[in-house]
Order: sequence, then C-alpha cells, then structure tokens
Amino acid sequence: MLQNEPDIVYIPKSAGVDLFAWLRILQELNTLKPDTVVLHSATAYPAVRIACMLRKMHWIAVEHTHPDLQSASEQKAMQSIASACDTLIVFSEERAAVWRKQFPKISIAVIPHAIDTHFWAPAITEPASAPFRIGVHGRVIPWKQLHLLIEALALLPHQNVHLHIAGTGTSVSELTEMAMQQNVHTQVHFHGDLNTQETLRFLQSLHAWMLPSKGESMGLAALEAMACGLPLALSGHSALAHLYPEPSDTSVAAWAAQMEDLRLHYTERKSYALVVRKKLESEVAQWRIAWEKQW
Repeated sequence: MLQNEPDIVYIPKSAGVDLFAWLRILQELNTLKPDTVVLHSATAYPAVRIACMLRKMHWIAVEHTHPDLQSASEQKAMQSIASACDTLIVFSEERAAVWRKQFPKISIAVIPHAIDTHFWAPAITEPASAPFRIGVHGRVIPWKQLHLLIEALALLPHQNVHLHIAGTGTSVSELTEMAMQQNVHTQVHFHGDLNTQETLRFLQSLHAWMLPSKGESMGLAALEAMACGLPLALSGHSALAHLYPEPSDTSVAAWAAQMEDLRLHYTERKSYALVVRKKLESEVAQWRIAWEKQW
C-alpha cells in the first residue's frame, strides 16, 4: 500500500526461494542507507540482520504467511526474525497472542493485510448475464482445493455456469484433466499467470469469486475480489470472517449449492458485496494509518 510513496523504496525479489536475494538486498541497503527497513521475506533476513549490525536502522518485520503455509525452514527463520527485530507486524490478534507467549518482551503491532481500494474497484459495466462467470485467481496448488469447484460444476444440471481460473502452479495439469473427465472442459477456462492490470480486468469480467482453500493467512486475492465488488463464497478465511461472515461448507455438494445460489440470487448477493466493499474501504484506511504510525 505504501510502496509508491516518494520516501519509500521497494526492493523486490523473485517469488519463492531466491537464494542470492540476501546479497543483492544487502548491497542495496548499504547504498540506500534507509532510516527504517521493513522485512517481508524470510529469505532476505540475513541481509537485514547484517545491515542493521553495520548501521543503526529501525527494523520492522512482517509475518504475512500463516505457519500452516510456511515450510519448516521458514518457521525457523521467523523465530530468529521475531527475536531480533524492533517491531513485528502480524495479521491477527490470534497470531499476536502466539508470539507474545513465545517472546513476551517483543513489540508487536496487529495490522491486517491490505490493498489499494482505489485500484481494485468494481467494473463500470456488468458482464453479460449468461453464462454466469465464477472466477478465482492466485496460486493453483493443492492447498487451494480448486478441484472442489470443478467437481461442483459437474453436479449442476445445466451449463449456465462457467469457471475461470487465473494463475499458475502444480495443480494446473491435474485440474485440466479433471475438467475433461468430469465433462465440463467447455465450462472451465484457464487464464495462466496475469500481471496486476490483467488481474483487475479479469476480476471485473466476473459475476462472483469462490475459493475452497484449506486456509489462508489473510487472503489477499479474496480482498482484491471484495474490493472489486464481487459476491464471494469462501472457506478457511478466518481472518476475513468479520468482513464476509458466510464461509461455505467444504463438501462438493455445498459448493455446487453456492454456485446456484450466486447465480439465482445474483442481484441480492451483488448488493451485499457492494456493502462489504464500503466496509473494506473504511478498514483499509485505518490499516494504512496504523502502518504510517510505524515509521
């Protein structure tokens, strides 16, 4: 949210494990000499640790991934980071309680994940009424359980619902084959990896958004869909329950029922989604203020 501010420099790294990121980031920190450094990646931990030893800087660390989604090495790195940083940012009070129990003396701030609600906005015009377009975007991996949506689609007694999946990951080939086996391949569309602008256009082309994931830290993709004013059906998004308190059952039949409910009661669900968007916009403004206080 803040990376486009004039006094903030964003240093990216490759997705996943970037083994040499720490050395490049150390060089950049040595050149930039910032007053504050915010660590978003365990991979970059050695660079920030060394930089803070060489020059006094305020060091903020962010735990943005739930431990259930972290590897063993990432969990160990987060332990070291939490014990050494000046302030640890976590996404929920539940995570703060866990860290306070382990490290009673560390400074913790609870700031949920946030997005730019000016960029992520509803479409000016509604998509064509048929077919009804349900979508999901993000990593296409087993943890997201997208097979449930394909199986649910096969339970519907008609072909008026189409499923659009954006993103890449290890499950793409399996899901493609499943769509063929379930005889819904003409209703399932894979869009591949999209950049930010393409993702916005993708969301604005949908009627609704669904994700049967086993669990999420916060659910940035779900927040983006919310900000675009889309009706949602979610499971496992405990951190979003206060915004969208209607998590779905994890059975295939329940997801099929949700698809039909979204289609048949789209007008009402859309109206509710726009109310949720206003609530999200208000909360995001508060989260931004909380971040700015950290500087």
